[in-house]
Amino acid sequence: MENNKNEDIGVGFWIFVIIILLIIAVVVIYWGWKAVSVGIGITAAIFSAVIAANLVSDAHDREIKAKEKEIADLKAECERLNRRIESTEADKGDLKQRLRDIHLFFKNLKPETQETIFEKLGMETSENDEANPS
Repeated sequence: MENNKNEDIGVGFWIFVIIILLIIAVVVIYWGWKAVSVGIGITAAIFSAVIAANLVSDAHDREIKAKEKEIADLKAECERLNRRIESTEADKGDLKQRLRDIHLFFKNLKPETQETIFEKLGMETSENDEANPS
């Protein structure tokens, strides 16, 4: 696709050169060689303007491509962060379920066994299960 663009620019450039040469030929025929030097100056100014416009356009295209790449990188980072958040939420749900399972396990133990386990863990027993997870 980029090659086609370059070929189009090349064809347009040669058409432009042919038109300028025809204009110079007409100027030479009607006004002589002195007018040609003025025409060459004007042509050089036009070429300079065309080249400057092309350079500005190329710089603008590079800037747009850089911004598009930056946007794509930011989208990829957002997707990665969203997956990480979803994974964290899933882990959080798994941890809550595991805590409920542990709580049920301790709740189903005999009170004497609970006291023994809590003493070995260095924790105090509570009569009303304050550690009840929601």
